[in-house]
Amino acid sequence: TVNQKKLAAAVSNKTILITGASFGIGAELALRLSQYPVTLVLVARTKERLEEIKKHCGEKAVVHIYITDLRDETAVNELITDLKAKEIAVDILVSNAGHSIYRKLADAMERFHDTKRCSAINFTGPVQLLLGVLPGLTEKKGIVVNVSTVSLFLPHTAGWSGYHSSKAAFDHWLRCAEPEMKASGVSLCQVYLPLVRTRMSMIVEQNHKRPAMSCAKAADAIL
Repeated sequence: TVNQKKLAAAVSNKTILITGASFGIGAELALRLSQYPVTLVLVARTKERLEEIKKHCGEKAVVHIYITDLRDETAVNELITDLKAKEIAVDILVSNAGHSIYRKLADAMERFHDTKRCSAINFTGPVQLLLGVLPGLTEKKGIVVNVSTVSLFLPHTAGWSGYHSSKAAFDHWLRCAEPEMKASGVSLCQVYLPLVRTRMSMIVEQNHKRPAMSCAKAADAIL
């Protein structure tokens, strides 16, 4: 259960950027956090969904939406530039956007782009965004929250090489960056979730039969 008083104290009057905010965990976080006096910066690829989430956000929140594909370096740079131009400095960055592909090796030999897509959304895109907003996070002594997977601590599984390797890459990048971030006053929190029942995870048919956490419970863990 989330301690509402502590959460209110932690987020009130803060600017919170959430990636992957149009569906699943990101959308749940946006709606829950919008019940407090916050500024939300919601980032995702689907314009219609972002507009719908914004419409359902609480009246206490100021909500900015950015239709940005983390795979597109130019688009991420435009997002960073626009935030600077509008003097929107981020207090809390929730790196939640993710991409999962299940593909056995025999089926992946002519699909190198699968690995590139996973890497861009799960690793290089989040790094680019974090570096871009880091000056504001440093100034505000902010928090970086990375929504990761408990599978990083489990035995490696066939078919998940693109997903697991890219999630592990960002995890290790953050671990390397953490001492320097900490020295400048920026905190890091990595949340290692089990299988969550989201649009992304349920694309894989075999996941339908497996026990899975709800988006609401995942949001509880992050909050």
